[in-house]
Amino acid sequence: MTYNKREYMKQYRLLHKKEIAQYQHKWYVTNRNQILAKNKEWRRMHCIDYGRSREKRLITGLNKRLYPKGSKCELCSRECNNKLKYHHWDDTNLNKGIWICHVCHSFAERVDDGVVDIYFRKKDMVERDCQLSISTTSEEKDEKFIPLRKYVDKINEETRKNTCCGN
Repeated sequence: MTYNKREYMKQYRLLHKKEIAQYQHKWYVTNRNQILAKNKEWRRMHCIDYGRSREKRLITGLNKRLYPKGSKCELCSRECNNKLKYHHWDDTNLNKGIWICHVCHSFAERVDDGVVDIYFRKKDMVERDCQLSISTTSEEKDEKFIPLRKYVDKINEETRKNTCCGN
């Protein structure tokens, strides 16, 4: 009779199913926190969640960059108590990304969506419009009020002469 360990273990598991299940449950209960922490860390490094809670898709098999030491945002260096988010910008290669805080992640999403470009274009346009309106109004004022300015300058000169020479 030849000894086959694989066959023996298969028979043992079939005969002792309840005992094995009880042992596994007991082990899980005593090590639950460690197991959950390990699973969370693995998921953080190898998965990305997409969408809202009902429509969530989970993408696995990634090799993200290492989580920063001290849980500091890679953009603003703010400490975030292990709540950094992984922001990627290339949908063909999800491994390209950075670990950033919620505030920076919101900003980065707006940049990727092009909202920031629109904002800067609008801001430049408004500033140009304001500069044009200020320059045209000041030129018009200069043309209209040249005689008044000369009059005011003349009075100022006279008062200076009177105060300096009169005393």
